[in-house]
Amino acid sequence: MSGMSARHDSLEKLRHTVFLATFLSMASVALVLTLSFCVLGTSGYHERAWLSLLTYSRLSDQSLSDDDAQNETMLGSLLSDSDFAVIGVDAKGKPTSTSYSQDRNFLSKKDVEAITSQESTDGMWNGYLYHSEMTPWGGFYAVMDTTPLRKALAGLYASSSLLFLCLCGVMFAIARKLTMVIVRPAEDALLQQKQLAADLSHELKTPLAAIRANADLLEAKYEGSRELDAIQSETESMANLIGDLLTLAKLDEVDERASFTSLDFSAITADVCMVMDALLEERAQKLETHIEADVRIKGEKRHIQHLVSILMENAATHSPKGSTVVVTLAEHKNKAVLTVENPGDIKPEELSHLFDRFYQTDKESGERNFGLGLAIAKSITESHGGSIEAGSQDGKTRFTVRLPQ
Repeated sequence: MSGMSARHDSLEKLRHTVFLATFLSMASVALVLTLSFCVLGTSGYHERAWLSLLTYSRLSDQSLSDDDAQNETMLGSLLSDSDFAVIGVDAKGKPTSTSYSQDRNFLSKKDVEAITSQESTDGMWNGYLYHSEMTPWGGFYAVMDTTPLRKALAGLYASSSLLFLCLCGVMFAIARKLTMVIVRPAEDALLQQKQLAADLSHELKTPLAAIRANADLLEAKYEGSRELDAIQSETESMANLIGDLLTLAKLDEVDERASFTSLDFSAITADVCMVMDALLEERAQKLETHIEADVRIKGEKRHIQHLVSILMENAATHSPKGSTVVVTLAEHKNKAVLTVENPGDIKPEELSHLFDRFYQTDKESGERNFGLGLAIAKSITESHGGSIEAGSQDGKTRFTVRLPQ
């Protein structure tokens, strides 16, 4: 996954959702039209078949008057290309003779007996349409072979399927174009939001630097002033916040994989642990490390250092005095796996929000925390093609980072 963070994830989800909704809606319309075409075509074929059979039955009955000669000619024009047969029966319904419209004798003796034994006067048996004309002295059955009809229907269904696939292809292209048009305002809004954060951060650095410089000058004149201490503390917090915002803006803006180099992840982790050990000592905490040697990854050294520092600072901040923070680095299935574990529980409903920007689990604590550290850690991890997850169980909280080697 690209390192454009959650902003790009949300945009991709929106794009996929809009595309699927648009395409499925249009495909549903195409499916309804295709099915309607098939139903109407099938109905038309069946109606033509029955009309042809009835026409042949009338012609076979020889019951039309001389005045009906023109009508007979018109009816005869409706006959399909199918073969027809006439089965003569006696007064008891027993077959006495069979004649065919073509030279092909398509009815077997079994077929003739089965058709003449049917109770209904009209129907279909074994692929043959039949219609009977009976009198007290006997009658006949007009039979039609529906093989050409079935072939015609198969052709109809094949052409309908091909038409549907062509329509789906056209609608796929249209749906992609519509998705681009629909999502474009959201893309522009996200780009403007990102640019605004970066611009504001840059603009705030100058007045903040001036405030810090003037506070330092005043401190030289008025040592021990609580007001100046408060100004310096808040200035430092603002500087950290602006730095974090700039880091996120840069991570969102550029995919730096082209400039990645081979890094000794083991050495980087060990160096950060050495620096962080002093911070842990100040908090009366201990550090335990299990770093496998020569674990290498491809990435940007400064960002990887920042990633490890964020996870260790987070563990130290949320661990009680006298506790131990455990850092482990090892290779597993062609990935470098870094885990940072500390004592403490996190509520299950909070785990899914830990990497959200400005999310804080301890809003009531005295620590100045803007909730951007873990969001930056996630952005750095994803920019390196990796994944990060958090878990809390049995009084332990563990953050796990997996980076490709």
